[in-house]
Amino acid sequence: MKVLGTSALFLCFASVGLGATWTGKLIDATCHDRQEKNVPAPCDVTQNTALFALQTNDGKVYKLDSSGNAKAASEIRKDQTQAGKVTVLGTEDGQTIKVDAINFESSPGKR
Repeated sequence: MKVLGTSALFLCFASVGLGATWTGKLIDATCHDRQEKNVPAPCDVTQNTALFALQTNDGKVYKLDSSGNAKAASEIRKDQTQAGKVTVLGTEDGQTIKVDAINFESSPGKR
């Protein structure tokens, strides 16, 4: 029984070890898609944003999976000032991040 518990604990840590971390700014994924088709639109996140993407400091853009979209939307609806810098933990699947967690970094003087 002890071996089974240890194996389960090892698998939990192993799966966490496979994750990666990205830091950047949340943007509206729908807007980003339009911009790629040369349709200019503001890409700032609002309380109505449903599909999110992360734009990293080096300019790469990753869409968030459905779990990440739900987590981001929930936090943004509570406090839109959180739409600034975020850190995302998850696994990369092409140009999408399968989100395990999102850390919203509050701006100084806010919250």
